[in-house]
Amino acid sequence: MANFNDAIVITLAKEGGAKFTDVPNDRGGATKYGISQAAYPTLDIRNLTEQQARDIYKRDYWDRVRGDDIKSQIIAENIFDTAVNMGVRTTSRLVQNILELLRQVKRHRHQING
Repeated sequence: MANFNDAIVITLAKEGGAKFTDVPNDRGGATKYGISQAAYPTLDIRNLTEQQARDIYKRDYWDRVRGDDIKSQIIAENIFDTAVNMGVRTTSRLVQNILELLRQVKRHRHQING
């Protein structure tokens, strides 16, 4: 099964780590560890700790895409990263569509090779 602790290291690095940013034209507003003020308006982003960011990513993304239930670490990491960047709902729909497409391809191949 996939491991959150391995996945979060990659995500935190991609999201800029502990660097605090507050770019005026960025719709997300203040951001640290990839956690934005727009997404978490009551959170003190400037003083966000890495552990708080990890807890948010685990609760709001990893657990919601059921990362612990995915057998492949690389697939879980990619689904998790997609959820962080596109949202859990969009990612869930995308994964469902991909799985349905793969099911149809498998069925089609079975009909041809019969």
